[in-house]
Amino acid sequence: MARIFIPYSQLGDQGFAGSPLGQLVVGARGAACALYNNAPNWAIADPVGIGSLVKSIWDAICGSPSNPLPQPIPIQPPIAGGRCECAQYQIIVSRQSQGVPQSNIIFNVFGPVIVRGWVASPLGSGLYDYRIDHGAPQCGGRTFTNIFANVVQEDIRTDFTWAETLSITRLDGQPDDCGGQPPIYSPQVPSPSLLNPTVNVDIAPGVTIPVGLVFVKPSLNIDVGGVNINLSPSFNIDLAPDVNINIGFNVGGVNVNFFPKQPPSGQPPSLPPSPSPDPRQPPPKLPPGIDNDDCDLAEIEEKLRRILERLAKLEECACPSFEGLSPQVLGEGNSLIASLPEKSRWVRVELLQLPPNARSWNGLSAPSPVTAGWAWFSLSNAEDMGDRMPLDAMSKAFQVPPGARRFAFTVYTGGNARAEVYRKL
Repeated sequence: MARIFIPYSQLGDQGFAGSPLGQLVVGARGAACALYNNAPNWAIADPVGIGSLVKSIWDAICGSPSNPLPQPIPIQPPIAGGRCECAQYQIIVSRQSQGVPQSNIIFNVFGPVIVRGWVASPLGSGLYDYRIDHGAPQCGGRTFTNIFANVVQEDIRTDFTWAETLSITRLDGQPDDCGGQPPIYSPQVPSPSLLNPTVNVDIAPGVTIPVGLVFVKPSLNIDVGGVNINLSPSFNIDLAPDVNINIGFNVGGVNVNFFPKQPPSGQPPSLPPSPSPDPRQPPPKLPPGIDNDDCDLAEIEEKLRRILERLAKLEECACPSFEGLSPQVLGEGNSLIASLPEKSRWVRVELLQLPPNARSWNGLSAPSPVTAGWAWFSLSNAEDMGDRMPLDAMSKAFQVPPGARRFAFTVYTGGNARAEVYRKL
């Protein structure tokens, strides 16, 4: 991998900005800031924790003193206070529903309080909740309160459906000096043109080529291999047949990374052809103590083939694949017990209605991850079921164990789900 670092101060230099690389980097920065300015809530993803670091990077990208670009404006000024651990607070929220003003909501909670504003609902794309995170009763973990839930994006406006946190007041008389609230932005999502912009690059007099960019969103992923943190917004570029280019933005400047392309899954990497031996040169000699019998290329190739086959099987096991399988609805509702057809491979459960008492792993109410219920497989037709598995508040796939005859799930009161089985034809 090769890397070039360009500080933001250099982007204003005419010599660099006029070069093909400079045009590409400057254009990518402008595209990134256009996305941030139009859909900041989506770009930051989470206003606190890791998200606060992501916001600081976005602000550095677009707020460079040498060449500032427009930055998003919050829809509500940040509120001071509310962040003291286990302190009791009173929150006052004004609201309007479908154009009709409602009475203010006044309620007491434990800190720290975090007004998240309009966030994506776990029930589907295009739906939003107005959410306030806070401590659970007696400070036992974290929970949240939704002022509105499952509002379509088009309805969220000041003259139709709206909420605004007016005040957060500490009730015990102690100083409320543990921090303030993050800014709240409108719940806009970026258009395809913002996620896949095009930068025109002049490579010669009168010769301009359009370069397509693909946005890579900052993320925090936790998987079997550990924690994968990507805090820097970036764009991927596919220009050369053997090289991928990534333009990443951080607090100090821009990283342009060049990666060799990976071969398709399940195929060995391609190697450059070996040069033909020069007939004028004598054949190479092996080191002392090694003869040709020790260099069994057929054995090495066989080992490599087995390694690649094993890697392909591991990839297949790690990622549920429904390719070549036929879906069949098992049923839906608050609970279900259904027989599995022959050759069942996967069961996917999709939560249709989030139960109000969804809970976290420690049994307390929490925003994410939530456990909305439980699922089981039975290896016989008897009433007893096997070990239960948590049912998250999202689409979740379970691999059917060998010999399983039935599948069951139950969702906490107020929730509903649908189960589909995928079987081999």
